Amino acid sequence: MFFLKNIKVFFLFALIIFSFSFYSFDKSHATPDSDGRNWQYLNYDRFGTNYNPQMVVNSKNVNDLVFKWAFFVPEPEEKNLGGYIIDGQHEISSPLIVDGNIYLSTAFGRIYSIDGESGEVLWSTVLDLNRTRDQLENLPIHVGPAITHVHGITFFENKLFVPSPPCDIYILDSITGENLDRIRDSCNIGMELGNYGKYKGPQSYGPTVYEKERILIIAGGAIDETNRGGRGFFAGYDLDTKELLWRRFVVPPAGGDPNWALKHSDVGWIRGIRASELPASSLIDDWGVAGLRGSQAGPNRGQWVVDESTGIVYVATTHAAPASNATHRPGPNIFSASLLALNSTNGNIVWWHQIVPHDLSDWDCNWNIVLSNVTIDNSITKIILKSCKDGSLNAFNAQDGRLIWQFNSPALIPCEFCNMIDPTDSASLQKKWANYPEKSSFYRNPTSRGGFVSDIALANDKVFVASYNFWDYIAVLPVDIASSEGGKSLPPPKFLEYNTTIYAIDVATGEPMWEYFIPNSGYRTSLVASGDLLYFSSTDGNLYALNADTGMFVWKRHFGIGLLMPPIIGADANGDMMILVSYGGQNTNINLPVPGGIIALHLDSLD
Repeated sequence: MFFLKNIKVFFLFALIIFSFSFYSFDKSHATPDSDGRNWQYLNYDRFGTNYNPQMVVNSKNVNDLVFKWAFFVPEPEEKNLGGYIIDGQHEISSPLIVDGNIYLSTAFGRIYSIDGESGEVLWSTVLDLNRTRDQLENLPIHVGPAITHVHGITFFENKLFVPSPPCDIYILDSITGENLDRIRDSCNIGMELGNYGKYKGPQSYGPTVYEKERILIIAGGAIDETNRGGRGFFAGYDLDTKELLWRRFVVPPAGGDPNWALKHSDVGWIRGIRASELPASSLIDDWGVAGLRGSQAGPNRGQWVVDESTGIVYVATTHAAPASNATHRPGPNIFSASLLALNSTNGNIVWWHQIVPHDLSDWDCNWNIVLSNVTIDNSITKIILKSCKDGSLNAFNAQDGRLIWQFNSPALIPCEFCNMIDPTDSASLQKKWANYPEKSSFYRNPTSRGGFVSDIALANDKVFVASYNFWDYIAVLPVDIASSEGGKSLPPPKFLEYNTTIYAIDVATGEPMWEYFIPNSGYRTSLVASGDLLYFSSTDGNLYALNADTGMFVWKRHFGIGLLMPPIIGADANGDMMILVSYGGQNTNINLPVPGGIIALHLDSLD
């Protein structure tokens, strides 16, 4: 505790110096307009664009940003909450800004409302957890001792929807913090529903709302990526009664279904090819015995998008697991590493498109989904944009799932065995691991931390994406061993360079327009477009701003710690536009965790 307090003192001192360094610049004052004041969704708007249209902060005055305030997440008085251990966890969710109030959740099980003008706490609420009760319920969940982190929460109708252990969603009054309601035990999926495995607990993002019919679309739970994982699913709940309306499972029931892929082939695609046009041998007996041997996949982590005009919700899924070893999961493994269009009222599949068939490299399709109208060949087309860890950015026709274009990052250096499986070759869909039949360890790239592993942004006919080279040295593990992930990273024999490349892509054609290279730095957060700038925070400790039209460097500020969360842009109650920079969860070089917190920057006023 002594060292943690000293770390806080160090950060406070650094922030004071940091603020004075800002004041050394010339000052200018801009009057905020009414646009872009609220960052109400995880990725700014309900279309998932990560584009705030405000023009108050721009390339002409970004150098005039000054320190406004800082909020440190307080150390918890107790080291457990309802039996869940919270010692050492300092992560916070990506914040929301609504009408000048800031909302965030923490790995301490505490939810905060913060005044955007002063940084003062308006209210905080502690989750009502009871691990003893959760264990006695005998749910198919690994009721681990620690509270899992929360990446994002949902705001709707002055309510906050917060994922919580064991597999719940809290509903809080955003004005008072009062606990209004709770969806409980959504992962209560037993053998009668074809599940022999277990879930990790709550999904790390809040639910999506279909406003017209007042339906909450949620992830049943976070997927355990070992060979003991549960049967992943999406679910729809009545927003008012909290009644379960439907479930849509991602994998077949335990024991398998030989026709699982065949019966969905007429509305599906695999890597740009109509599933119904593939050889039957590529689709028959997909997943094998499925959950009896632990194979699974589930909902992705990230903001989903509802088209209010059609009632279709667009969701994505994780990689097939266990990762790295597919001995017990032959076939393309639909609907893993896929984008799905579901009817929000009943969960029926409108279409699906698998981006990574028979994954052997942990190439999931996490992070955000973007919905947009685009002019293609003089015709307005509604498209869905989605990236995956294989390093592909994809544009799909939102109506039928057809692949319009695919951009594959030329900056990625794939390993010798990191190849995309050909869905037309039924033999390749039986491959057990990447370098099969060899059993020696090998370098892998992209890895679970490589490729495209961040939220994309869409602004002014450009889609922005970050490509990441990160090599690991992988040993394939036998999946007959309990709790196997199918692979394990080992200390590499030699160091291979990691780096990031930011791209701007023409949203109509998929052609690159510019790129920006960052050496010796990884990337795992959102790209944010606002004003005429593209912002991104980096593991090198810098917040960057590039000219969104040209990719030219404009500005950066160093924060002294790797940044794993995106900048958020919105206004306080007075209309003063600000940028929020969040941090926390990492360890220092003396192996002590950095307390979570937020730094608020704004334009200095002359008056």
